[in-house]
Amino acid sequence: MPDVFLFADSGPDVGLGHLRRCLSLAEAFQAEGARCKVYTPAADAIDMAQAAGFETTKWDTDPMVQDGVFSVLDSYRIDIATQSRLHRRAAYSVVIDDLADRPLSADLIVNHNLFAADLAYHDVARDTELLLGPRYALIDPEFGTIGAQRSLEATGTPGILVSFGGTDDGRYAEPVAHTLLDTFRDLVVHAVISPLRQPTRSIEELERLYPRRLFVHHGADMTSLMKGCAMYIGGAGVSILEAAAAHLAIVAIEMANNHRLNGQALRAIGVNCLRSPDVSALLSAFIELQTSGFPHVPALDVIDGKGARRVARHILARERAAQHVTVDRIVR
Repeated sequence: MPDVFLFADSGPDVGLGHLRRCLSLAEAFQAEGARCKVYTPAADAIDMAQAAGFETTKWDTDPMVQDGVFSVLDSYRIDIATQSRLHRRAAYSVVIDDLADRPLSADLIVNHNLFAADLAYHDVARDTELLLGPRYALIDPEFGTIGAQRSLEATGTPGILVSFGGTDDGRYAEPVAHTLLDTFRDLVVHAVISPLRQPTRSIEELERLYPRRLFVHHGADMTSLMKGCAMYIGGAGVSILEAAAAHLAIVAIEMANNHRLNGQALRAIGVNCLRSPDVSALLSAFIELQTSGFPHVPALDVIDGKGARRVARHILARERAAQHVTVDRIVR
C-alpha cells in the first residue's frame, strides 16, 4: 500500500474545513491499509491531526513529496506551477476543490459539494478524472451512523447546534444563541466557536447568563454534538454535509463566497439557506421548521457518511489498474 501525504490548509482566517475533510480521507486511506502523513500550518490544527492519530508536520513551504508517494492537496493558495510540480513528482496526485474557478493540475479532482456536478472544469488536463457531488462527501462516517439511528420524532426537546465555522470567535454565534434562548424557554443551545480564535467576551457572558441552557464549545467533537441535537444552524460549508448525514434539520447561512453555490443548491431542494446571518430571518426559519416537525429532506440521503471511503477505494483501485482499464472521466 502507498504512503499518502495530505496537505491541508488551516489558520484563523482559513478555518478547519480543509483539515477536517483531509482527516476524514486519511482515516479512510488508513482503513484500506495505506500510511498517511498530514501537513498543515496552524499549531492548533497540528494538535487536532495528531490527536486523530496521524503523524503531522507543520506545513510552511511549498508542498513536496518523495517519488512514489501519493499526494492530496486541499488549499486555495497553491498556484498552478506548484501543483504541476507536485503532480509530476507524486505517483498519484489528488486536489480537493470547491469552485472550479482556477487552473488545477492533478490525476484526480474531488469536489464533494452539493452543486459540484453542475460545475465545468475547463482549466484541467483532458485526462484528469473528477469525482463530483455529495456521494463523495469527505466527512467522518460516524455522522452517517448517527443519521441511520436517528428518529427526529422521538427527540423531545431538541438541542440546537449553532456553528459558523472555524473562523468564528463568537461574534456570529452569540446573537443567534441569545435570540433563541430569549424566545424559547425550553431550548438547549450548543454554540461552537473556533479553537483557532479567542472567544468574545459577549459569548462568555451569555453562557454565564444561561447556565444549563447554553454550552459554548471552544472547538468541539462535532459527531458527539450532532448526536445530541436535532437542528443545525450555521455556515453552509462542510458542516452542512455532516448535519445532513446525521439527519439534523438545517437552517444554513452563506458566510463566505464559497458558500454561495451551496446555498443555491440547498434552496433548490427545499432547505432554508439565508444569504446573510440576519437574526430575525433565522428566527423565522427556526419557527417554520419547528412548526413543521423538522421534516426530512430526501434529496440529502445521498450523504451517508461513506463518501471518504468511496474516494479512498476509488484512488487505490485506479492506481492499481492504471495500465489496464479505461474509466469515465466524470463520476457522479
